[in-house]
Amino acid sequence: MSIHKELHILKTDDHGEFALWEIAKRENTLIKKEAIFLSHGAFSDKTVCMGIADYLANHGYICFILEWRGHGTSPKTDIPFNFETVALYEYKSAFRYIYHNFNMASLHCVTHSGGGLCLTMFLINYPEYLKKIQSITFIACQAFGAVNNSFDFIKLFSAKLVVKGLGQIPANKFKLGRVNESYYTMRPWFNWNLKQNFISEFKNIDYKKHMSSIRVPIYSISGTGDKFIAPVKGCYKYLKAFENQDNVFREFGYSNNNLENYSHSRIVLSKNAAKEVWPTILQWIDKNSKKFL
Repeated sequence: MSIHKELHILKTDDHGEFALWEIAKRENTLIKKEAIFLSHGAFSDKTVCMGIADYLANHGYICFILEWRGHGTSPKTDIPFNFETVALYEYKSAFRYIYHNFNMASLHCVTHSGGGLCLTMFLINYPEYLKKIQSITFIACQAFGAVNNSFDFIKLFSAKLVVKGLGQIPANKFKLGRVNESYYTMRPWFNWNLKQNFISEFKNIDYKKHMSSIRVPIYSISGTGDKFIAPVKGCYKYLKAFENQDNVFREFGYSNNNLENYSHSRIVLSKNAAKEVWPTILQWIDKNSKKFL
């Protein structure tokens, strides 16, 4: 049975527009009561999530991939935005749409990189959705742990200055992904890591202090070869901030008998990830799924 892909263009409360992709086996679209929400991070689009979405759909789940405004299939925008914009508007519209338009009893979340930061901020701002989420998987996700020594600080601070001067990060040139990001979009991420905090630019919220309010079980995946954006120590610090003993952390690399020291992108999108990373995500989702008669 082929995988069905359907595009939904949704509007946000701040008059933005974005793409939400529905991916499922045709026979499951009306009967499956559990769905999986996926989202990419900065420099990316649906491509980074499509492989694992197809994989999860082949195992009976309906998947929804959110593409940030201005990314991939989403309409272009000239209005500046950042991670928190996406969290407060795209995520809110997507979750509202999924629950109001599909017969879903519960939802699982799988995010890559900054998609996990957006999910965290969304759930802190809209905690009413927490009771509907059965599990979360973060792939290469951290906000305040990229600096672990003075060299890391100099490297990140220098990168911030270069990006500020350029006005944007040319993603292809630095092999970061498919989509260029503006300095405005990336500035909070640089500041969170340089100051080792996670504070809202829009509201009087210290997200780091509120992370422990999210009691949904989290599986956090890191790649040994991810040295800059989401290093292993940074991903571990981020997961520990939720203060939940049910959460699980895993590093994929040669030292743990894996097929490679995964980079930031290959941990989610590679043939090796399909062999040994994706099955652990499916196991986590199945373990935390509601069982329907």
